[in-house]
Amino acid sequence: MKHKISDKIEQKNSDSESNSESQEESQESKSSRKRIAYSIEKKLEAVDYANKYSKSSASKKFGVGRTQIIEWRIKRRSFVRNRRDQSE
Repeated sequence: MKHKISDKIEQKNSDSESNSESQEESQESKSSRKRIAYSIEKKLEAVDYANKYSKSSASKKFGVGRTQIIEWRIKRRSFVRNRRDQSE
């Protein structure tokens, strides 16, 4: 009986250790992501594509998240204004 209890305790300890290791690995991979800066032209191209087809297809084509396409859609006017200001 004592062996069974100690075996279960050891198994739980090893399970929790492997869980914490996998959590650490996933946190490392999330924090090591590189940020990519997209040009105004690329953002506008992605927004136009999303307007013509869909947010999901634009997301796949341009390799960004769907929510990023939505944010760019919201900021479209400021992108156009900035592009115009840069060309002057």
